[in-house]
Amino acid sequence: MKLVFERMGFNPGLPDPILYDRTFTIYLRHPSDLPVVQQMVKKNFPAADRLIYLHSDICRSELDIEIEAIITEK
Repeated sequence: MKLVFERMGFNPGLPDPILYDRTFTIYLRHPSDLPVVQQMVKKNFPAADRLIYLHSDICRSELDIEIEAIITEK
């Protein structure tokens, strides 16, 4: 993600939530992982972010979680 954002002209890391609306869809293979993932997200994402949690069959078998980001200018 860091390289993608740098190529788009953002500083390393996610774009500033003050300047951008940020929505994250978090796909979980195992619903039992939800409390741990929610705690991790709470520590690393600002409260202003929109978060959507979904139980899903993730295509890549080696992944138990997948995060999709939609970021738009305010």
